[in-house]
Amino acid sequence: MKKIILFFAFLFFVSGIYAQSLTTTAEYNKTVIGAIENNIPYNPKTVETALKEKMSAYNIKPSNQKGYIAYRGVKMDNISPNIIDVYFKINSKSKRDNNASVITMLLSTGFESFMSEIDNPDAFGAAKEFLNSLVQNAAAADLNQQIKTQGNAVVKADKKLKSLRSELNSLNKKLDQTRKKISDTEKEITRQEDILRKEQAVQQNLESRKTN
Repeated sequence: MKKIILFFAFLFFVSGIYAQSLTTTAEYNKTVIGAIENNIPYNPKTVETALKEKMSAYNIKPSNQKGYIAYRGVKMDNISPNIIDVYFKINSKSKRDNNASVITMLLSTGFESFMSEIDNPDAFGAAKEFLNSLVQNAAAADLNQQIKTQGNAVVKADKKLKSLRSELNSLNKKLDQTRKKISDTEKEITRQEDILRKEQAVQQNLESRKTN
């Protein structure tokens, strides 16, 4: 319970620091247009996973459009009362820092007719909130990935342990067999020594008779 509380406290802390989406510009098809941008403290793969999980609620399959992840014909009531197209691009924050991402969001009324903040302030404001909330989704996705990775590590360690135990059992069986073989061989050596002594005695007796 304590760990759960700490995790949600961490989400709140992270959200407070990073969930500050801003209006910016971006290039699409060699045209500069208005966009929304946010920094998220997780790697691009984790952010993309979080985004796709969040967008799966709208039942729209994404497509790749000129370097963007595009959701076309989506009904996002919290952003617009109309059906819109939304585009996302996720990049590393810098070449040296792959553990933080920059996500860019574009809004379109359709057919690549992109919105501007001047003409659509409410939609841009709602889009900022959407990206702000994505930080928590990314944190959850990152935790799930850590759990999955740790689960794989546990499975791997358990498999290795079972393999070692099986090998030990096999070695112990071989050791028992070797010990039995040693014991049987020692007994056979003792028996053979007795036979040798008897044979030597017979030989000596025969040789003594020849001398006499």
